[in-house]
Amino acid sequence: MSEEQAQQPEQPRVLTEDDVIDFTIRLLYSRLDVDELHFEKQILPELGVQIAGRDLEHLREVILATGFVSSPIGFGKVGMMQLTSNGMQLMKQYKGYIPFLRHQQQQ
Repeated sequence: MSEEQAQQPEQPRVLTEDDVIDFTIRLLYSRLDVDELHFEKQILPELGVQIAGRDLEHLREVILATGFVSSPIGFGKVGMMQLTSNGMQLMKQYKGYIPFLRHQQQQ
């Protein structure tokens, strides 16, 4: 490593929507005993990011649109997410959303 490289700060990794979807599905799968997690209060802090306002709502809608995650209905369930049966199948077969996308691109 050159002296210039050693002095340059590490560039933060840019997260894509696919990265957040993958993390969300994997976290929900790893915590099946809990059944559902709050997206903003439990999932995003685990990922180490803060998202608010329209970006938060956009991301939540994108995740729900995959069909691998759903939002449970009921009092006090706003912001909660749970894995669907399709999400369970995805994890059993591909071990995550990113591997699933790679498999789809190869076909």
